[in-house]
Amino acid sequence: MYGASRIDSFRWTAAFYAALWSAAFFWMLRLLGCRLPDAIIFTGLANVSAAAVFWTPVPEFFVLGALTLLAPLGAVLADHAAPGLAVRTTLASAVSLSVTFTNWLAGIAAAFLVTTRVRAFQWSVNAFVIVSVLWIAQAAWFPHAEFLLGNARAIDYLERLPEPVFTEALMVFFLHSMIMPAVAPIGPTEGLSIQSVSTAWPWSLLWLLWLSLLLAGSRQLFLGPAPSSFRVLLSCVVAGQLFLHLLIGRETFLFSMHSMPLLVLVAACATLGRARIVALALATILTGGAALNNWQQFQGAAQHVATAAATVVKDDAVFTDSVDCLSQMPP
Repeated sequence: MYGASRIDSFRWTAAFYAALWSAAFFWMLRLLGCRLPDAIIFTGLANVSAAAVFWTPVPEFFVLGALTLLAPLGAVLADHAAPGLAVRTTLASAVSLSVTFTNWLAGIAAAFLVTTRVRAFQWSVNAFVIVSVLWIAQAAWFPHAEFLLGNARAIDYLERLPEPVFTEALMVFFLHSMIMPAVAPIGPTEGLSIQSVSTAWPWSLLWLLWLSLLLAGSRQLFLGPAPSSFRVLLSCVVAGQLFLHLLIGRETFLFSMHSMPLLVLVAACATLGRARIVALALATILTGGAALNNWQQFQGAAQHVATAAATVVKDDAVFTDSVDCLSQMPP
């Protein structure tokens, strides 16, 4: 931002990304058929989830990645008889490819759900071409940017991940993404202070509230008025994200920002049936409890990082809690 420091510029950028994602999520709920108060409550629930509290302040593309998964779902929910279906679906597919390659599967699936196979294939190719052309323009400004199909660093990162533990991955996917348990220090490892939530259990009451809401929403998703194409796509995307969590190793909370909004969408389907009032009551209580718990856990994790950063010496450099890493960047 012009005239602001680097750290303030990042803060404004992170706030903008979070606001954009929140607006898109609210729009998704309205497209799904949720009433205005329901959409407000569940948007609030998504924003106080553990994934949102911990990852929206981070200078990474977790929030944008979550945003790209909403585009194909919105394309499926939109009126297929309205003009511009090909453009909407192609752009949604391109958006799903723009940040993370695996998210493109949602864009491809959306195309096949709304049109014929031949057209869906063509729209997917068009989306790939759009993103490739934009990457060429990006490479002119950022020469070190790797092409989306040739990211060797991502492959190297995946190869170095520890073996997955399925019970831990399931716990992180369904529970920790909403309710953050106590963050446990497990380091130091190779001079780094490490924290983990993989083996922890969340608060029992909030855990039961969240699972009850999720189960009620799952039932209504399959038995309620949601379009069959949306039902199939949301189920496939959730299953795909779960498969990735089971595949990529431990500490999958790193990727929870992609999966958590999908689970909240499932839970929000509970408001589309007769149990709407009960679902809203559960969501309201859960929002308050999750906000308090997740903020406390975030503060505790941040304090641990600040304490560890003040004492850790690595590569002949001493880090303190007052270091502004962005100020060390070249102009």
